[in-house]
Amino acid sequence: MNTVYVGNLDPKVNRALLYELFVQVGPISYIKFPKEKTNDDDSSEHMNMKYAFIKFVNDDVDYACKIYDSKVSLYGKPLKVRRSNKQTEVSDFDVGAKLFVKNLDESISLSQLINIFNKFGKLLKKPEIFYLQSGTLRCAYVWFTTFKNSDEALHQLNGTTLANREIYVDYAYKDDKQRTAKHGDDVERLLDAERSKNFTLLNQKDL
Repeated sequence: MNTVYVGNLDPKVNRALLYELFVQVGPISYIKFPKEKTNDDDSSEHMNMKYAFIKFVNDDVDYACKIYDSKVSLYGKPLKVRRSNKQTEVSDFDVGAKLFVKNLDESISLSQLINIFNKFGKLLKKPEIFYLQSGTLRCAYVWFTTFKNSDEALHQLNGTTLANREIYVDYAYKDDKQRTAKHGDDVERLLDAERSKNFTLLNQKDL
């Protein structure tokens, strides 16, 4: 595999920073942060990010390990870079195509929500329904596998009426606490495009 494990990451390190650093080695197919839930936050999206996997288009792993392992620091922490033997299906990565759906009627069940959104493409996992404003505003997170599908869902559903309620659909914030940046930025879309391109090439090779 053309994948490196990058460890000893500060929680402030994000995809954009890793992309800017490691793309200097070679073209990148995807960057994945395995996520661990914290105990001090009810939100399933508030995670500690301690390590990442970076897959290169070409076999640039040894070179990346040579120039970055213990020689480059981010936020004062030296990176631990190793070749990874982690076998992961490329198509199942969370690329960041996460939508925030606001003002859902109580009559809309989880299965109905799935049926509504999977018309636009494959969902990465089951939507998450939750409440804001002290339990008075019913909302949901919906994850797609590609931005092509999430963009279409946003375009078609934002501002429409569902069970006599007008719903609001937008990309979710990356960090529910700081609320400074939303999913769907240029870096996430670039990685999604590279992932899709390389997944297609892998399928063609298998034909």
